[in-house]
Amino acid sequence: MALPAGMRGHGKDRRTAYRERLQRGGAQFTRCHWRGEGGAQERELAAKYRDWAAQRAFDYPYVGRVLEGIAADYDREGEWQDSEAKIRKRLRY
Repeated sequence: MALPAGMRGHGKDRRTAYRERLQRGGAQFTRCHWRGEGGAQERELAAKYRDWAAQRAFDYPYVGRVLEGIAADYDREGEWQDSEAKIRKRLRY
């Protein structure tokens, strides 16, 4: 799979996260994927990755940091989805 120019050379961990987002329908240019209103799904995924990070952090600190970074990305995406939901709600007529 060819990665967009911005994703090249950032290490395997970023590519893995990007590939997972594509698989779950997070990237708009791949396919349409219905999600509920707001960022609840992203917060759920962030919690899952944060739990995995905590489990692996002692034995595999690099893996723990990568997983924590993925969780932080999902947190930011969840906040963005919450903001978008509020905007859509205000703009309904």
